[in-house]
Amino acid sequence: MSPIGESRLRIEFHLKGVVQGIGLRPKILRLARQKGIFGSVANCGDSVLIRAQSQKKSHLDEFLENIKIWGELGQIKETSYLESEKDFRIEQSHSEGIRAPVLSPDTAICDLCRAEFYDFNSRRYGYHFISCAECGPRLSIAARTPYDRDLTSWRKFPICQECRREYEDPLDRRFHVEGISCPQCGPTLSLLDSNGEKLSDGKLAIDRVCKELRAGKIIAVKGMTGFHLMVDARNSESLQTLRRAKNRPSKPFALMVANRDEAKKIGVLDSLQTQAFESSIAPIVLVD
Repeated sequence: MSPIGESRLRIEFHLKGVVQGIGLRPKILRLARQKGIFGSVANCGDSVLIRAQSQKKSHLDEFLENIKIWGELGQIKETSYLESEKDFRIEQSHSEGIRAPVLSPDTAICDLCRAEFYDFNSRRYGYHFISCAECGPRLSIAARTPYDRDLTSWRKFPICQECRREYEDPLDRRFHVEGISCPQCGPTLSLLDSNGEKLSDGKLAIDRVCKELRAGKIIAVKGMTGFHLMVDARNSESLQTLRRAKNRPSKPFALMVANRDEAKKIGVLDSLQTQAFESSIAPIVLVD
């Protein structure tokens, strides 16, 4: 039986689980407005705190039923109905959580961001740090919790007016995305030589890297969690140089491929391997 009453009422409860870095607060806000619910949602340590009220119990019941798919419902408490509450909003994070929160892992670029990346008319065309509520870095850029922009690596990059508009628009897929950025306000990509001198930026840097790889050079790629050494896998001399440098005479290296079709040219993928290869986690997949 639902613990809430039959007349107009206000409740509050915690939703626990993987609740940070997945765009949960914007999802809850959109759902609440769709159901005619007033109140608020806020990050709260290992959970999000939701305060909700409605003139109709059925609306709150539907709201709670939909929210269950996103986490574990805590105890529901009835509180005093607020006549002044006329909207649903996202509040600043609280620090009352007892346990360490569960952050979402980094995820591979989604189909929408990939299409945007290659769309010449998009303002994020060719932007290497593109992300949205469904993809991009999360855990690796978080300095500490809660997962707010000023507690991530993106704190050094104040957002521009266009990104601010997207961040504040509940209908935008980058609504309240803490890692929102674009070429005008976000981090940039640069190529440095072995002495730390800048050689090129952006697309020119990528073009130069491709040229150096074809020439047999080893490229150190700085990622979210450290450096990766990259060579042209078709160049046996480069591979041997890398093996000597890593003291790794026989253990296989990871290969980067563009898509599943390219992967199938290298090895055989069964259904589970294909599922893993195409998942948002984008793990290294072992194939025969």
